[in-house]
Amino acid sequence: MRIVKSGGRSLEVMEFFADCREAGVMEVARALGYPQSSASELLQSLAALGYLRYDARRRTFSAGARAAMLGATLSSRVFGGGDVGALVDAVAAGTRREAYLCDVVADSVHFYVTSTVRAGLPAPVSLPHSAAGLLFLAGLPDAQATRLGARDADGVKAEMLSSQLAQVRSDGFALRTFAGGAELGVSLHRQPGPAVCVCGPRFAEGEEASAMARRLRAIVRRWRDPDVRRQPACNA
Repeated sequence: MRIVKSGGRSLEVMEFFADCREAGVMEVARALGYPQSSASELLQSLAALGYLRYDARRRTFSAGARAAMLGATLSSRVFGGGDVGALVDAVAAGTRREAYLCDVVADSVHFYVTSTVRAGLPAPVSLPHSAAGLLFLAGLPDAQATRLGARDADGVKAEMLSSQLAQVRSDGFALRTFAGGAELGVSLHRQPGPAVCVCGPRFAEGEEASAMARRLRAIVRRWRDPDVRRQPACNA
């Protein structure tokens, strides 16, 4: 899919400032690989719109109030709850495993918040190699899911993938095992969308995985604000 350059760059700049950092034009240009003139024009435009704040004395930019308000408004609508960082931290503390929140974008799984890394998030992974990807595929008709999943499955056979997805639909959660560990994920909503996952040592038995899935759902329920819960989330 072709991304409009100006739109993509604007979002990259906002993601650059998402950790409350403060930076000048040259630092942004070097970090994102933009020409200095383009970076300067883009930063000034975002500041004029209120998404960035410009400090004339220090000649630096930082996230603006409008960006913060937009994020606060959309967080509850997209995820159906409060601060997603708090959710991921609660999952990590409640399960004693690495936790993260991710979603499917353009046929791959993207990581947004993790319990161990707040910057430099893991690279996107293919759908069959992620619990969140298996949850997404399980929500599709089997023929479409296996066709889409096998496209970048790195050797995963269609028959094996179909069996995995049938198990996900039966369990209501996704369990993926790999050398030395296991990953389990549940959707934040009834339909596939954002998913919260945990990763760590393999589960001893299937019932232990079911217990972990129930624990994840309980943490998600506690995380949701009652007033927000009455509003349907964007993809619920």
